[in-house]
Amino acid sequence: MNKDTIAAICTPPGKGGVGIVRVSGLLALTSLQRVTSISNLHSNSSRLATLRDDQGNVIDQALVMYFQSPKSFTGEDIVEFHCHGSPVVLDQLLQTLVQLNIRLARPGEFSERAFLNGKIDLAQAEAVADLISSSNLNAAQSALRSLQGVFSTKIQTILNALINLRVFVEAALDFPEEEISVLDKNQIQQQSQNIIVQLQDVLKNAQHGKVLNEGLHILILGEPNVGKSSLFNALMQEDRAIVTHHPGTTRDVLTESINIAGFPIRLVDTAGIRESDNEIEQEGIRRATQLIEQADCIFLVLDINTTHDMPVTINIWLKKYPKINKDKLLVIGNKIDLLPEFENQKKSADVPIIYISAQKKIGLDCIENAIHNMFQVVDETSTFTARRRHLDALTKTVRIFEKGYHYYDNYGLLELLAEDLNQAHRALGEITGEFTSDELLGKIFSEFCIGK
Repeated sequence: MNKDTIAAICTPPGKGGVGIVRVSGLLALTSLQRVTSISNLHSNSSRLATLRDDQGNVIDQALVMYFQSPKSFTGEDIVEFHCHGSPVVLDQLLQTLVQLNIRLARPGEFSERAFLNGKIDLAQAEAVADLISSSNLNAAQSALRSLQGVFSTKIQTILNALINLRVFVEAALDFPEEEISVLDKNQIQQQSQNIIVQLQDVLKNAQHGKVLNEGLHILILGEPNVGKSSLFNALMQEDRAIVTHHPGTTRDVLTESINIAGFPIRLVDTAGIRESDNEIEQEGIRRATQLIEQADCIFLVLDINTTHDMPVTINIWLKKYPKINKDKLLVIGNKIDLLPEFENQKKSADVPIIYISAQKKIGLDCIENAIHNMFQVVDETSTFTARRRHLDALTKTVRIFEKGYHYYDNYGLLELLAEDLNQAHRALGEITGEFTSDELLGKIFSEFCIGK
């Protein structure tokens, strides 16, 4: 347990009806007694009291609350002063507490102590920040489910199965001469496949949770003059990007935030991709292609007047830019208004194709429906908030586990399976904080609000 006691204002900056100062640590109850002269206050109770500084001057009349260790958020003694929400009053109270050998808390330090004292795991601690910053009802509800342990329970279930498999695999390696009960090959295969299926299911839900938490990152790609900027403006419902008949008008990345199909979205317009001798245009193209891997969805815009075979053109793009994920690709056939007799030519293609006119704003509702279908989940009540690092850890775990299973299934290499199980265990444990570096912890909690 930490020896020092911390304090911070845990309500938003500015004036308000109520402002709360939170104190956590060994001196919490002492601070209550010194500031209010209350000699005894039962845990989980509150009392109206007059607050005074070290000179006896009245600071405020406030409601004080006490939560005794270990039954508190941080697992330490906690005192809260619910004052009138004047910044002057709250600052005066903080200065008084500092005189009592209590230091100001770092950003996220209360949640960090809750994690270090075993009150919550790392995924739940992150959910605190996600709940506070949630921008819509679905995101708030998902963050709350993560805080309640839905995400952590799924991870722990997989960890338990993985640990159980490790026990038998390593026992077979460490005690080959002993007559111990070990799993046969069929059982190892079955348990491995079950774990992989569970990992992929959680990864799919985590991807949706990441979208709710951070929003969708949609990248608009295409050659010059196919209507990328016109589509950008149509979706934004304003002339945000410059549109001309001259190729190469857009030479930099243009990003705006909108809402499509109920999802918060960062929409990115990019330079037209083509061979160019212009140094500035080349840099814009480089930046556009660099963003491909980071995108949650890619709008590949094609001009149907110049694209004679959509499936062939799509395959050329996929071959030239292998980082484009087909599952994240939505092909936009633009400029149908220039073909009066146009019919929706649904030729066979491996990815969805939507025909629109960005200029006339025809077919935009089809884009919205496609986004909804691509990222919806059947059961919204089972979703949980997730972050990019969670997706990276889950993806890494799946990759390691599948590699180990492949070598065991094809070559019977139990040693490699054991090592990969160990690595998968550590990768998955990064999510809940079972295996986490101090550097990562510092980065995570530094992004929290002070007082949280």
